[in-house]
Amino acid sequence: MIRELLPQGIICVESALFHYGYSDFSPREWSVAVPRTASRAIKKIDEFPIKAYYIQKQFFHMGKITDNFNDIALAVYDRERTICDCFKYRTKLDNEIFNKAVNAYATDKNKNLANLSKYAKEMKLYTKVMNIMEVLLNG
Repeated sequence: MIRELLPQGIICVESALFHYGYSDFSPREWSVAVPRTASRAIKKIDEFPIKAYYIQKQFFHMGKITDNFNDIALAVYDRERTICDCFKYRTKLDNEIFNKAVNAYATDKNKNLANLSKYAKEMKLYTKVMNIMEVLLNG
């Protein structure tokens, strides 16, 4: 359903956090990244609750992978891009969701700190991300 409605969409932020087990809060709507050039009419899809994140072209494909959602292959941002997005959209996220996500990432055996660092630099979030991650990883 989501693939048909938003073929260029990429699962992100709250929905990606839930997918990776970084949040136990099941989102009431799908968080989907779309290019900034996409129509703003996306919010009008009534039969499917979607929260659109309009992403700059140069960052849109960064960290994009395909993963399994209940036997359906969907585009989703990888763990590292999802964590960077948490920092980027921190003011839009519930504090508890943000804190749980960064703590869960810090203990995840599948984390890739090289990619986290690379994405954080490209998205100009490096200092914010590293200040918190250093405390969590070395604490």
